[in-house]
Amino acid sequence: MKRTCSFLSLFLSLLFLFASCAGNGVIAPAGTPSDAQSGAGNSAVLPLTPGGSTAADTSLQTPSDAKTLLEKGDLMRGITARAPSVGKPDDAFLSAQTAFDLALFREIAEAHKGENVVLSPFSAAVALAMTANGAAGQTAKEMWKLLGGELSPDALNEGLYCCLKALTGEESALTFADAIFYADIAGFEVLPEFLQKNADYYNASAYKLPFDDEAVKAVNAWVREHTAGRIEKIIEAFGENARMLLINALCFDAEWEEWYPENMQRPGVFFTEGGEQTVTMMYSEERAYLNDGKATGFIKPYKNGYSFAALLPNENVTLDEYIASLDAASLLRTLRSAEKRRIDTGMPQFKSDFGADLKETLAALGMPAAFSLAADFSNINGKNDLYIEKVIHKCSISVDGKGTEAGAATAVEIYTKGISDNPAVVLNRPFLYMILDDSTGLPVFMGTLSSVA
Repeated sequence: MKRTCSFLSLFLSLLFLFASCAGNGVIAPAGTPSDAQSGAGNSAVLPLTPGGSTAADTSLQTPSDAKTLLEKGDLMRGITARAPSVGKPDDAFLSAQTAFDLALFREIAEAHKGENVVLSPFSAAVALAMTANGAAGQTAKEMWKLLGGELSPDALNEGLYCCLKALTGEESALTFADAIFYADIAGFEVLPEFLQKNADYYNASAYKLPFDDEAVKAVNAWVREHTAGRIEKIIEAFGENARMLLINALCFDAEWEEWYPENMQRPGVFFTEGGEQTVTMMYSEERAYLNDGKATGFIKPYKNGYSFAALLPNENVTLDEYIASLDAASLLRTLRSAEKRRIDTGMPQFKSDFGADLKETLAALGMPAAFSLAADFSNINGKNDLYIEKVIHKCSISVDGKGTEAGAATAVEIYTKGISDNPAVVLNRPFLYMILDDSTGLPVFMGTLSSVA
């Protein structure tokens, strides 16, 4: 069946934003770090109004009641981010990060066949790395292995820091924000070292709040503001055992370097597995041609150092087959080795929204301990009583003749294991047992268990 660019282009568009932080890829680093990121004597608290294009839209700013709640719960007073002394990300980091991106996307795409899937694996990586900074033991080993392969935790933190530093800035099309919200509950305190590390690498703000309906509104307002309204809501409610929420939010708003003229936007046909759809196709001549033998594609630049990349599988290769064949090294090689030649391109205008709980996917990819009662997040609060309940990811993208708008948010929900003051009886050593008659209390059977055959 005849095909045109499908949801793989959505994945590659966001993945390619990440690839730009390399500085040695197809596109150059974007901008310079803002004052809030530099750590040069600045508070680690992120401004409640994000920078870039979202700041001017006052309708998206956090409502005053939610802002007051956040200001009262601000935990970062007295904690100043100390900018790590590192350079740009190296190939080892980029390969490891792309491997994670691709693995996550492949699993989600497989689970949502036939749907338009759009992710920001980079957002997920940042939120999970912040969480992994509180992990210990087997939990930490699994998380760092999945996120960074053979990289050390410090190397991965530094690589992500460098990417955030390179990808964002005063003139950048991309803005980000990180925050840690935790429950104002007696006996639950967060270690300063955990907050400090996430301030250093991710400029994360932190808030101590009563986890009630007002806190839900405040969290969702924070996400809505830092994604310029593209993600309306990230959580519905706090569970009874919820203790912490770690969130990364990304916002992308960029114009094409060359707009699609009106006369090059006209009705066309998009071929799906189930038939045909009438769409608005946009036509242009581009100058970066991609061909890896299984797919052809192109790169279209935005202003301010970003690019959109799309790959169309060959007629004899299905999209699922092509995704399954990709690996990090070959994908980076394809993106970096674009052929400089003129190419006639067509692409539909489209909008896509997607959301999923990444819990099962991440467990299958290699970090099951974090979601179990064996989880060890003792570097968060000094106790071994926390685990990850959910990893909620939401993403939205809109592509038209002028450019692209996208937003993403990842929220890691941390719960307590439910340890209480109730007496506990666990029959894990020899014990006496009986079968009783309820009316008289008479033992009808009695026995001991000394070993389990």
